[in-house]
Order: sequence, then C-alpha cells, then structure tokens
Amino acid sequence: MALVIPKRVAVLWGGGLGDMLVIRPLLRRMNEQWGVRPHYLSRAIHFPDLFPALGLDVTLHQLPSHLPEVIREVRKHRGNFDAVYTGGKATLKTRLLGHLMATGSLWNLNHNDCSPFIQEQVLAECRALGLGGFSIDELVEETKNWCKAGAETGAVDGRYLVLHPSSKDGWQTKDWPDQNWRELARHLNEDHGQTICLVGTPKERPRLEQLVEGIVPADRAQVLTTLSVPGLFRLVERSAGVICHNSGLLHVAVQLGKKTLCLNGSSGNFWRAPYPWVENIDSGQCSLRCNRYRCPVPGFDARCIKGVGVARVLDRARYFLLDDKQAR
Repeated sequence: MALVIPKRVAVLWGGGLGDMLVIRPLLRRMNEQWGVRPHYLSRAIHFPDLFPALGLDVTLHQLPSHLPEVIREVRKHRGNFDAVYTGGKATLKTRLLGHLMATGSLWNLNHNDCSPFIQEQVLAECRALGLGGFSIDELVEETKNWCKAGAETGAVDGRYLVLHPSSKDGWQTKDWPDQNWRELARHLNEDHGQTICLVGTPKERPRLEQLVEGIVPADRAQVLTTLSVPGLFRLVERSAGVICHNSGLLHVAVQLGKKTLCLNGSSGNFWRAPYPWVENIDSGQCSLRCNRYRCPVPGFDARCIKGVGVARVLDRARYFLLDDKQAR
C-alpha cells in the first residue's frame, strides 16, 4: 500500500544540541521531499537558532517545564497533526505524550535491521518512510560540505585537540572527575605538544580555566565558551580529534566523521556510536548501561565513569587520535 504523505507533522524530541543534530536528516527530508514544515515540540530548546543555521524549516514549540502543564499544553494540540513522531528510543513519558497528541499516525518504532544507535535509528526511519536510502557516509559528506560553505573560519590555528569536560548538572554517571581532565590535558600538552581547546558554556568558563591552569605557554590551552554552532562545527572539523563524554559534541564529531574518544559512563547502547572514527571507552566495572543520571547501584558510586583511568584515555588518544603506533 502506498504511503500517505502527512501534511501536518509533530516531532516530540529532546532540545539539546545532540538531540537536534540526530533528528536533522529526517527533518531535512520532510522539508525537501514532502514539502512539510514539521512542528518540533520540546521542554528545553537550548539552540533555537540551530535549525535555521542548518537550512531547516521547522516550527519550534517550547513546552512548559512541569509535567501537569506539559500535559495540558499537549492536549491542546490533539487532532492538529496527521502524524506524531517520537522515535523508538523515547522515554515512557514522551511516548505517553505522543499518544495524547496523536489522532493519526504515531511513529515510535524500533528498527531491528540496524544498529540501536540513535542516529542509525533516525536514518532507518528515513528509509522506512520512503525518504531515501540515506547512510551515515552521506550524512558526513553533507555535513562537511555545509561546514566548508560557512563564513566562520574557526577560532584556533594549527594542530589541536578538542576536549569537552562538562556534562549536565547532576549527571553523575557522565561526570569524569576534574582531576582526571586536568591530568589528561597536562600530559597531552607537555608530553605530546598538543594545543588543547576546552569547549563549554559561559557559565562553565571558570571551571574550564582551572582545568588548564599552569599550561605553558598559555596559548597552548584555549577555553572557548561563546562559539556559535557553526563555529563549533568548524572548530571540530579542523581539529586532530575530540575527547568528550556522550554529549552534543559527540554528535557534531559523528556527523563530521572526526576521530573521537567518547567516555561513555552509563550511556545505553542507543547512545554509543558504532562507527570506526569513534572509540567508546568505559571502565568495564559495570555492565548495566543504565543511562541514569544517578548511579542506581548502592556502593558503586558511578564506577562506570569514575573507574576510567587517565592512563587508558591517554594511551588511546596517542594511538587513535595522534597516530602514535607505539602506543598500545
């Protein structure tokens, strides 16, 4: 049976940088192939200028913070859309909100013919909806071309690594200790001559400056907290590689095909990139992959991330990012 193309589509999705980048291929093809302007609903839209910067035509709806208010707002939209998309990896809360809105189709499938990684699931959704056999390689090429066409040239010259030591407030299972980041930055600078670029938000700047305090000369450690999204893409595109946790920066690096060490901590399989340019690191001391903010196991104290040693990350950085083939 031929697919009936919906004219009014709602997307219930996260509002962080990574969330918005992951869904980009689906939104673009809705624009280009269906002529549809999706309505994007999220409780936290951190980068409202991202979609226009990426050339996407999307209507943003900022939902309230508290769940009872969210339910009331979502009910106002019931019957306004032909289809509602939540994706197969949505939380139970998001799926329930999708059911409250949907009077037509509700798209919330898990695609078992590909990796559980969320980007692969979105690309599989494009294929399932007849929007083309889009692959990760095509996404990388598209992203690189978009990056090269931008006016911003990047904030740093020469060879450098990009580090992202920050995580959401209270996300214990992604929080690699500050002393580890400090030691890693020092070794990369002193032992391997690498310029270090730490990225984050303006609020995080004092902490980031403390992590690279004492690195000499001072211009070998740069703290960048006011980059635009295109500027961040350009910074990563020109770098030797990225070291981060599972954050929005990971998805920037994934879509640029940039070599990346990802300190995963508790991240579930659907947040672990399966590509050859990403190396996923966890401590091996907990196999739950619970994707919880706080460690749920009494006495473990987030050993999934805290148990990752600096020596191991440094060794993988030397071999994987810096092409030191003597490292193992």
